[in-house]
Amino acid sequence: MINGIANLFYCTLTFGLFMKYYPLLTILGKIYIFIEIVIILGIGYTELKVAARIKKKRLINK
Repeated sequence: MINGIANLFYCTLTFGLFMKYYPLLTILGKIYIFIEIVIILGIGYTELKVAARIKKKRLINK
């Protein structure tokens, strides 16, 4: 659960820096950061989803 939240926080921070330095970035830099954000968001979402399923399964098995 903590990993998923940390990944989402990382994406927020990266997006903020992306917006701040947008004029200084090359096209390849913009593409790289955009793809990185999309991938990490997917990983964070998946981690949170799996953590929720594990928590739900543990509560049912008690």
